[in-house]
Amino acid sequence: MSRLKAFAAHYPAVLSIIVTTLAILISNIDVPFGGLYGSYLCGILVQGSICLLLLPLIKLTGINSRTVFSKPDIRKSLSLVWPLILFIFLNASDLFGGNLMIDASKPVLIVLYILVYTSTGFFEEILCRGFILNLLLNKWGKNKKGVYFSVIISSAFFALGHINGLLIGRMDLWSTIAQIFYALFIGVYFAACYLRIQSLWPVIILHALFDISGELRELTTSGAAHPYITSTPADALVGIVLLSVVFFYGLFILRKVDKAGNTDIIVME
Repeated sequence: MSRLKAFAAHYPAVLSIIVTTLAILISNIDVPFGGLYGSYLCGILVQGSICLLLLPLIKLTGINSRTVFSKPDIRKSLSLVWPLILFIFLNASDLFGGNLMIDASKPVLIVLYILVYTSTGFFEEILCRGFILNLLLNKWGKNKKGVYFSVIISSAFFALGHINGLLIGRMDLWSTIAQIFYALFIGVYFAACYLRIQSLWPVIILHALFDISGELRELTTSGAAHPYITSTPADALVGIVLLSVVFFYGLFILRKVDKAGNTDIIVME
């Protein structure tokens, strides 16, 4: 354990690459449940299993899990997360406007849909913010420049992981490019919220709600689990421009984090 902790302290980027690659490979495991329900069950099982593997790894590398999963300040959380809440409502605008009708005759499917995207929130936040960001902060987060560097690099890991959709044939090139930028922008924002709130819970919830609101067409009568996603260059550009707002807001709220030690997050035990 001491060797792993030392390796994590000296080579956090290398360990991040290794763990991210393994996590992506595991997430692509296809458990042969079969059918529409089976696709969601597979996602829940695989992503939940990755979370269970990451939690002891966090402790073994010396990250204090008590600070990662501390009780958040609700008032501070709400004051910081409101921009993405607006995007969540924008994502779900077709539902609220009556242009999208959820098939209520399949309540089990609705529950599984919510659970699979909630598990995505847990998986990606524990990996990218709880694990990778804290590893990088331990190495470089002793001043404001180092904090910004750690946030950007951890968000780049999060963004590049989304090329997986293109590699496994779930989305076209323009959708992939857009999603990489989305993930980079939102990753910076999530990291800033995590450091300011000093808890991962609000970020996990926000991430899950964003994903749930963005894929609601899967719950319509003609919907399919994880359908092939396409985008035009114009639509991709519009989405990138819109979500750049949370990127700049994330950088703005990050200005109050002078260094890792000043956030009251004890990165290493």
